[in-house]
Amino acid sequence: MKEMSLRSNEFDAPQFDAPLPSELGQLTDFFGLWLNDCNITGSIPSEFGLMSSLQVLNLRNNSLGGVVPSELGRIEQLRELDLSSLPLLSGSFPFDTFVKTLPL
Repeated sequence: MKEMSLRSNEFDAPQFDAPLPSELGQLTDFFGLWLNDCNITGSIPSEFGLMSSLQVLNLRNNSLGGVVPSELGRIEQLRELDLSSLPLLSGSFPFDTFVKTLPL
């Protein structure tokens, strides 16, 4: 990799075979993180709740397990969350803090 943005990054299908580092939570100016199809293991770090500017989080189709951290509900800017195709993941997302408006 020659270049990495400090505001957003998209990694589609590189095989990391590793857990998500909790240090990613320190990237408070990050607005988008796409890590789909990367064979990421472990659990979603609760520190991700510190990413206050995060608008998009895509962790689709990985080997993540454990419980969805309630701290994700603290990310007020989050508009798109994709946790699909994660059969080892359990729990629920605090949608009452995530959904600001629901058009009918």
